Amino acid sequence: MTLDCESDLQACVQDVFRRCPMLAGFAIKPGEFELDDVTCYPQPPEDVARAVREQICEALGNLVNEQPEVALLMTGRTFVRTFH
Repeated sequence: MTLDCESDLQACVQDVFRRCPMLAGFAIKPGEFELDDVTCYPQPPEDVARAVREQICEALGNLVNEQPEVALLMTGRTFVRTFH
């Protein structure tokens, strides 16, 4: 894996947080490329929560299609919004 893969993953995740302001964090299942948990604040209605999950999956899926090795970097990780 290269440093480029990690920086591309971080850029992708930051973009998801930018597009989904209520998203507080999400986790990818260990050993799998599948969402394990998504946390939003405030808790949105189910249709909005579903749209957030779809945006996460679409963004990460597009990145994995471009760079398959990125999937290995994601599994078992939790990504959280940071405030400065």
